[in-house]
Amino acid sequence: MGVIACLFALRWSIAAVPRRFWAAIVVSAMAIVIGYVGLTRYKLSYSKNSSDGTHWSINSKWFFISLIILGAVTLGLALWRRSRPRQIPPIQIDNPTARTRAL
Repeated sequence: MGVIACLFALRWSIAAVPRRFWAAIVVSAMAIVIGYVGLTRYKLSYSKNSSDGTHWSINSKWFFISLIILGAVTLGLALWRRSRPRQIPPIQIDNPTARTRAL
């Protein structure tokens, strides 16, 4: 659920749709909270030893850490895209009432 939230926030941040800014902020923050709660509350670990001496394990900690990082990246991207200066639209030359801008 947190990864899906991050993907939506990432899409809304990259598209820079003005009405989706706050949605991207809320969803990114929600993903960070889900990652934090998962990291502090849920600890799933599985390990296996085989007869030839190999050992492998799976720990859920890394999934939640990656979710926190992804949520922070999408939150930062949304804030960065919002804080960038807006581009000034060019003046049309065929409009006689348009003012000229100094370079």
